[in-house]
This record gives sequence, C-alpha cells and structure tokens, in this order.
Amino acid sequence: MKIYYIDPQSANNTAIYDRSLLSGMTQTEVVYYNSVLYNIDPLERGETRCVFNYNICRNVLVKSVSYVRSLLAILRDARRERPDIVHIQWIRIWPIDMLFIFLLHLLKVKVVFTAHNILPHNEKSGDKFKFTRYYKALDAVIVHAERTRDEMAESLGIDKKKIFVKHHGIIDNSFDADLLKQRMSELRSELGIPADALVFSSMGLQNHYKGTDLIVKAWEKDMFEREDCHLLVVGRNDGIDFSSIASHPRVHVVSGTVPFLDFEAYLRLSSVVLLPYRKISQSGVLFSAIQAGIPCLVADVGGLPEPLQFGNIGWNMGEATKDNLLSMMQRLSADIAATKSLAAHPEEFQKVCEAYSWPSIAAETEALYRELVK
Repeated sequence: MKIYYIDPQSANNTAIYDRSLLSGMTQTEVVYYNSVLYNIDPLERGETRCVFNYNICRNVLVKSVSYVRSLLAILRDARRERPDIVHIQWIRIWPIDMLFIFLLHLLKVKVVFTAHNILPHNEKSGDKFKFTRYYKALDAVIVHAERTRDEMAESLGIDKKKIFVKHHGIIDNSFDADLLKQRMSELRSELGIPADALVFSSMGLQNHYKGTDLIVKAWEKDMFEREDCHLLVVGRNDGIDFSSIASHPRVHVVSGTVPFLDFEAYLRLSSVVLLPYRKISQSGVLFSAIQAGIPCLVADVGGLPEPLQFGNIGWNMGEATKDNLLSMMQRLSADIAATKSLAAHPEEFQKVCEAYSWPSIAAETEALYRELVK
C-alpha cells in the first residue's frame, strides 16, 4: 500500500509530529511531501520529497503560484505512481485545495485529512462554509478527540462515519542533557528567576483563542503581589497587549520565535504551563509539556482534559475565564511545595506517554488506510 503524506508547513512542532507518526508506520510505503523549512532529523524510513517553498516567499501572489506548482508536482507523481491514499495535514488556498481533491479522486485515489482544528483559530466570515465543503469532499477526516468528532458532526453536519479519532502523540524534543541544563541555567540567570520560585508559563503563539489575554488580566489584577511567583511568556505575539504587565520584574515576555533548544529550556524552567484556550482540538504545547514532565493547567475544551484521565499530570480549570484562571493560580500558589511536587512523580507522566504513544497511533492510522482501500 503506497501512501502520499502531504504537509505544506512541516517545520518545528509540525515536523516533529510528522516524523513521529511516519516513523511508526511499518505496513505502508510512505512518500513524505514536506517543506524547505523542515528542520529536524530526516525520516528513518520512507521517501521524502521536498516540494513546498511558498512559505519562504514574501509576495502573496508569488506564494500562491508557488503553492499551486507544488500541488501540480504531487499530481504528476500521483498520475505516474498511483498511490492508494493521499493524507493531507494542512490546507492553504481553499479553491485550489478543493480542486486538488477532485483531481485526486479522478485518479481513483482516496483522500484523508487531519483536522487539527475544526475551523481556523482566527475564524473569518465564510470559513464555516468552506471547511464544511472541504470535509464533505474527503473520504475520511481524522480528529484528535471524541469531543471534536461530536462537534464536527453537530456543527458542520459531517457524517460521523467518516470522522475517525486518532490521538495526538507526545511531542518528543530530544536534546543533549548537559547542553539543555546549561542553557536552562543561563536563561534562569538572565531572567532573574530563583530556583524556588513558582513559574507559570504560556508557551508558543500568543493570541486570543489561546486565552493569553486572560493571563494578562489575571496577572495585572491580583498576582503582582506574589513575590514567589513569576510569569514567563514565550512565543510570537498575535495581537496581545502586554503593556500593563511587561515592565513588572517578575513578568518575562520573550517575543518572537525562539530556537528549539531555548524553547525546551524555557519550558523546563516552568512549574505550571497555562493552557486557558477558548477553543482547540488538541495542543502540541500540552504534549511537549507532558514529555518534559511539566504539569499543565488546562481549560475544559476540545481534547485538552483527556490526558488528565491517564495520570495525575495537571489540573482542569473549567471554562476559560479570567476568574477561573485566577482562582486556580491562587490555589496553586498557596502551596508552592505541593504544586511543584507533581513534577516529582515521573511515573504519572509516563502513564500518559504510554497512552499517547506514536507506535500505537501510527498502527491505528495504517489500519484506517487499509479500511479505506478495502
């Protein structure tokens, strides 16, 4: 069985996701179409074809032309090699992506798509119509949580029989232990964070759907006075105003994309990772934190609370509101020793890692491929 696996983005955590999933596939012949931005180790098995370079183009028109050329290259390969399945990870230009599915179906190829989120995070007018049409044109849609499957069926009218739940696996960022420890020490010194402080952190893209504004509001109102608590914000800013807290000596805002090693070091300086998301299917940051043994405070949305049922690795704050977030941070900061002790139980994190292991997720995905071909 020959599979084309297509990820136009395939950089950083998306690249780790792809490699982790594809490395576990032992029953299929995989061709991986990725981007020039792919920045981790190559696949251990299968073939890689780097066809996407739209994401290094500056001009919008040039980006679009580049993206179309990449899809045409894949279609030429598909016409010659006749894969059984094309598995797509992200779409970029809706009319072109719709036409791409249509042409693959003309070649008698089944098309699978992984909906990491049902709709774009910053949803625009017309997105619901576009994505509903796109999902209905597919042979199968993969989501990461049962709740997401139910929501997709109910809100978009997608047939549940074509929606399949395959969990998001643990994001494994492997670094030299001594190098990572040294970088953590350097960053702790640069930021002035004491070793015994309780460090709440928000990692990755900072925007409204992730609830970063709720963190700002909670901190500026009631958390300033806690001298034993620090707030660490790391990642590109997408419309969040940090002006009310940025100058505070125990608030550390690191804007922009940081190197992999620095991201992991900042993550491991954290005591609690904050995930007050307003909407999400699943979060790569959550699984990065679990792999690093860092407890998480999650909102009760999408698949965020699911890992908590496998091990004692964090807390569910309920609905993503400023009051709920603040109440939980006050509770956790009231007994810092007890809060930090959660990270001292690696066996709990190991239970979750086993439940979300990549080999089992890969095997389940291959089973879906076989079912579609049959």
